[in-house]
Amino acid sequence: MSARLAAGLLATCLVSMASAQVAPLGMRAYDPFINGGTKAAPETARYMAAIIQEGASFPAGYICSGTVIADGWVLTAAHCTFNVECQEILPQSLKVSAGVLVQTANSPTRPVTDIRRHENFQCVPLKQQRIDIAANKPLPMGHDIALLRVPAARAPTPRLYIASAASQKADVDSLFVGGWGTTKSGSGSPSTLQSASLSFVDTTTCSTAWQPSILSTDLLCAAQKSAGTPVGVCSGDSGGPLVGHWGTSEIQLGVVSFGPFQCSTVDRPNLFTDVAMYWQWISTITGKGAVQAPSLGCTAADIEKRLC
Repeated sequence: MSARLAAGLLATCLVSMASAQVAPLGMRAYDPFINGGTKAAPETARYMAAIIQEGASFPAGYICSGTVIADGWVLTAAHCTFNVECQEILPQSLKVSAGVLVQTANSPTRPVTDIRRHENFQCVPLKQQRIDIAANKPLPMGHDIALLRVPAARAPTPRLYIASAASQKADVDSLFVGGWGTTKSGSGSPSTLQSASLSFVDTTTCSTAWQPSILSTDLLCAAQKSAGTPVGVCSGDSGGPLVGHWGTSEIQLGVVSFGPFQCSTVDRPNLFTDVAMYWQWISTITGKGAVQAPSLGCTAADIEKRLC
């Protein structure tokens, strides 16, 4: 699967940082991808959203992924809403196709009427990113989260829970990420939603791997479960969800933010914006009661037994 970073019209640009290539935030000039994915379970599509450039159709106009987290709201990455020069993309330049497992040029879409980017997100123009990476300078990270107002979007049934406390990630049974990005370098986006299984990586290991960049405190790290064929995100399907199985339910823990450029390398964990740290921000924008969080008193076992 591949993520196409924020909307822009430049061609793919390969850059390297130290000995490994990475995909920095904010530019669709990069064409990173998720490797080793498989077709997603049909029920996953109920909350997935493909963000598409207005005036184009899937797959040519596909920009990023997102999730329908409440009636009228799609959660994605802030960097998906800037072009390569860090100019803000206007709402009327985007549309969303939600709840579709197999995307086509004729998939129904809904207009975006507003974009709410986190006010502390720092977008760095593509030209400056290339200079900094070539000089092995740290990359800016953090606050990579945004909400798209899509009035016609409807929250799925059953709902996708949104993490509201950091402790909830300890209760999940398994992790996966999903999107419509390319399955290998140079290929087009697959029409069928793809997913890849991941595991959390501890902060110390993750921070060491990403030096000289300093990880912001609002990031989660995840990578493939074991050695073998590389599996994971290469900034891939930017804006898409890191989802945990929580008993019989699903909970979104992160938003795809950053990752190695080449999926043939696994020297750096994938980075996700920690949704729990932005629970209040999300709730304030979407409105009281619009977004659902799992009860802090519920464990995965409780949910599986339908006690919560």
